[in-house]
Amino acid sequence: MTGDSLNDALSWKAAHAGSPAAVEGFGREAPGHLNACQMIEANANLIGLSSADQGARMDFITDRVAVGDAGEVENAEGLRRRRIGAVLSLARFDHPPLAMPHAVIEIADRRALLGESISAATAFIKTHVAAGRRVLVHCKAGISRSPALTLCYLHELEGYSIEEALARVKARRPQADPHPTLLASIRAHYGQEVAPFVDVSSNENPYGPSPRVLSALVAAAATAHLYPDGPGDSLREALAQRLGVGTENIVLGNGSTEILEMTARALLGPDSEAIIGWPSFPTYRAMARRAGAREVLVPLVDHDYDLDAIAARISENTGLIVLGNPNNPTGRVIGKAAMGRLLDRLPPHVVLCLDEAYCDYADRQDFPDSLEAVRSGRPLVVVRTFSKAFGLAGLRIGYAVAPPALARRIDSFRQRFNTSSIAQAAALAALDDRDHVARSAALNVSAREKLCAGIAELGLAFVKNSEANFVMIDVGDGAAITAELQKSGVRVKSLDAIGLPACIRVSVGTPEQNARLVETLAWLQRHVDAAAGVGRNLRALEATSA
Repeated sequence: MTGDSLNDALSWKAAHAGSPAAVEGFGREAPGHLNACQMIEANANLIGLSSADQGARMDFITDRVAVGDAGEVENAEGLRRRRIGAVLSLARFDHPPLAMPHAVIEIADRRALLGESISAATAFIKTHVAAGRRVLVHCKAGISRSPALTLCYLHELEGYSIEEALARVKARRPQADPHPTLLASIRAHYGQEVAPFVDVSSNENPYGPSPRVLSALVAAAATAHLYPDGPGDSLREALAQRLGVGTENIVLGNGSTEILEMTARALLGPDSEAIIGWPSFPTYRAMARRAGAREVLVPLVDHDYDLDAIAARISENTGLIVLGNPNNPTGRVIGKAAMGRLLDRLPPHVVLCLDEAYCDYADRQDFPDSLEAVRSGRPLVVVRTFSKAFGLAGLRIGYAVAPPALARRIDSFRQRFNTSSIAQAAALAALDDRDHVARSAALNVSAREKLCAGIAELGLAFVKNSEANFVMIDVGDGAAITAELQKSGVRVKSLDAIGLPACIRVSVGTPEQNARLVETLAWLQRHVDAAAGVGRNLRALEATSA
């Protein structure tokens, strides 16, 4: 009788204990198991299994490879009865030496596996199986690490695909549940195109820049020894034509953050105030502080800007109102009518700075036409960037669109060569490829919908109706979850620093990246005792429906 058939028999018997089939000899409900189950006690000595061992914690994945927990190695008699001839420990081993071949490969759970660890583990199992020994592979609980390395053995040396090996391990040991990071590193080790690390923390375009940009970068590198055009006239002309404004309306910046800083320096001072809807992008507060202005924070209501409250806070000292549309981190937008009402309420001495970094992702029908407001001379600075949908975050280039007098005032704070010739060339090429931005935006919509569906299945609260390439999620303890995810190779953004300690912000990545994030959160929910109990923070809540 093989270990496989006996293990199957034990599993079937445990699952059907007390049923008529179990009592009456199984009949047709357990074909192939009748003799095995009837012979369990009679044949137990063949592998050293007594009736007292039927509830033991190790499970045979093959007739010579078993998976168990740390408690198995404390029971020398149990190892003898199971005829275990070699032990592979994947966690710290603090017990007396075993009287058999024994290797310790300390592996941190929920971390990417090193290739050398995979090779060493599979080599140990292979060597002792070939020598006719039964091998016990164990970690602390026998849930993640030992099943993961055992499936490597099945894949590498017994010809199973990775998915088949995982299915076999789970079938033989139902509690087996390798962490998604371990599985990703295993797939990468065996040549699958899987990124062992996922970064969904910075709202970048996961599909990168247009191929035209890559060609433009190569061409521009040939003149890297020359200073750039300071004002960036060629790019400003292209932007003016695209946006339907004049070049006198446009100021270039080293990313939109420099534009925001220049705007604050131009319009704020020690005796002025900046009104900021909050929580939002932390640069808004930082730029006001650096300009010496007082911050006036107006809380969001149901994740949206309270524009009436913002208008009510305007005083004779107000120099600037700063709003993101869509807002970061909620992803929510101000509609056309609401924006028009706010502009109508602005006194002559107040300028609205509208950060539209994510406007290329917004598809809401009533998204306001801010450029038309600029054309009509409204006191408005529209700030945009090539970092997001255009995929040029590493090149640092953005721009402002404002009425001419206001644009000149902001431009007076621009350093002479603030944007590089390479960044300008890349931005020009990016503008020429409208299809790339449209594809990126469309892919973002479908991926965001699937990501939100996955979050909802976990029962986690999140802000619905995001019009950007990110989603804000309530995970109970944002800092703890962020730290644990980062250790597991998944980077997200904790929102503790902006007054949302329970929340994280996750960028919408590729479908594979989004799935990895959701799978990792789900694993932490399933195993609340792992990772110092951090999974307990992932309490199931009703998703925010606003």
